Amino acid sequence: MYELLENVQYYLYALNNHGICVSAAIFEEVNGMTKEMERVVALSDKLKALSHPHRLRIVQDLMTQARNVTTIQESLGIPQPSVSAHLAKLKTAGIIQGHRSGQEIFYEVVDNDSKDLIKSLFA
Repeated sequence: MYELLENVQYYLYALNNHGICVSAAIFEEVNGMTKEMERVVALSDKLKALSHPHRLRIVQDLMTQARNVTTIQESLGIPQPSVSAHLAKLKTAGIIQGHRSGQEIFYEVVDNDSKDLIKSLFA
């Protein structure tokens, strides 16, 4: 669906550039649909990142306070490389962010959509 909207948008611009009049209302409608689909795709990517039990637990724990890898690893009882891999996925999705304090990096949840989802899931 998203690719289709992008193609429609491309062809509308191409028609306009070739002197074929396309209504501004049509441009606005397609652009609005494209922006809405971009939001849906972004939310879908966040849901994918949260779709693992350990990542859900990590985000839930990080909502209470910032933690480092060792603290997260001890809380989950899984190997440190696994924790780091989960953190990388969450960071890539824009859900968490790390802040260096000396030699340690403390992670916290920065995405409001994810915070709202976790609150509703665990209310």
